Amino acid sequence: MNKSFYTRYRFEIYNGSDRTIAISGGESSTVRLLVAYPKSKQWRAVALPDNSRWSEDYPQSRPKRNPIEHSEVWVDPGFRSIVPSLVKNGVEFGVSTGYDLYAIPASADYSTAQYSSGTWTHATYIDEDSRSLLPGHSYADARPGYSSWSFQLPVDETLGRKLNQDASYQPSPEEVRRSFIVVGIAVLVPDGTGDTQLLGFAPAAYPGNKASDDF
Repeated sequence: MNKSFYTRYRFEIYNGSDRTIAISGGESSTVRLLVAYPKSKQWRAVALPDNSRWSEDYPQSRPKRNPIEHSEVWVDPGFRSIVPSLVKNGVEFGVSTGYDLYAIPASADYSTAQYSSGTWTHATYIDEDSRSLLPGHSYADARPGYSSWSFQLPVDETLGRKLNQDASYQPSPEEVRRSFIVVGIAVLVPDGTGDTQLLGFAPAAYPGNKASDDF
């Protein structure tokens, strides 16, 4: 699989639209992480835990207790690659013309897979009764690990080589930004024309994130 940087965000989401929106993990969700990649970097597909192969016959595809999040997760038999959608109007999000902006889906709810010896991806945890958010409603969960979305971000070859050599390697913020820039969280819904409509956006805010300085 392509080496990825695993990150997780925990936040409250409010539906101010007039439609019900899917907020769980996975490709069918409206929640996306907007990430800018330098045009000069070779784009790689996103590797997600392959929950499409869940089976009672697979010995690890059963709920297992996660001691950190205090909840159960499905252990998937591997990964599958997807190509996330390219956001056409990246400049409107403060992204410079030297970058392409992609909308990356979170991993599926309660879904994890092993990517190196003794190391597993984080899972997305959205309460089962809250995965369809009604108009005028919000979702947040104070339980440890819940109300959090996990994303797998492909990295460039330089950073990927370091992560391959040491799965516990912690890159510096500047090193990460040379590979990609997290722009923010967006809620995107189909607009009926094959494209998407932006319902909401929360910019990432951290020192040096040029893509979010305009918000």
